Amino acid sequence: MTDTFERLGFVSLNRTESGDGYIGALLVTDPNGMPLEFRVTHPVKPTAIQKPLYGESLEPYIGVVLCGRQLVASSEAHPQIVFVTSEFMLDLRKEASIPVVYIRDAGHAIEVVSEGADRRPSGHVKPGGTAFKPLILVGHELDFEAFDHIRGRVETLTSRLDLMEPFTRTAEALKVLTKQDKRFQ
Repeated sequence: MTDTFERLGFVSLNRTESGDGYIGALLVTDPNGMPLEFRVTHPVKPTAIQKPLYGESLEPYIGVVLCGRQLVASSEAHPQIVFVTSEFMLDLRKEASIPVVYIRDAGHAIEVVSEGADRRPSGHVKPGGTAFKPLILVGHELDFEAFDHIRGRVETLTSRLDLMEPFTRTAEALKVLTKQDKRFQ
């Protein structure tokens, strides 16, 4: 096993341009951030009835079950790890046999750690260089035992790659896609 991941997946759930739905996106890159694959779902637009019926579980259901699972399963580049920027997307780990890690800027945020056996593993990553900001990583409970190893491998990546930046590229690509193809609005 290498000290780094060779194929990185970045899964995001994005609001449609009209704001009435969601588009899932997967960008797979090499360790230097070069794109290997880009996939998106068609917009998922919940009905007026589905919104109250699903309540708070609507966005996680759309993100994990309807979008994320299909994106990762259909990937031809087969990422070895998936990064997400919504904590509820960690449940994608139940659908995939690879680590899923929620990442966010460390910034000035206060980290709250819940008590109990079902606590999710988390930790800070300080990039090797000064070009990138420190990150907070949160793993899924299924990866509790392997989290320190995963975090070490991710830390190796951050010496040459800003792990937040591929999400910006994905958002920009979706803007272009919605202008070119009305089906994605």
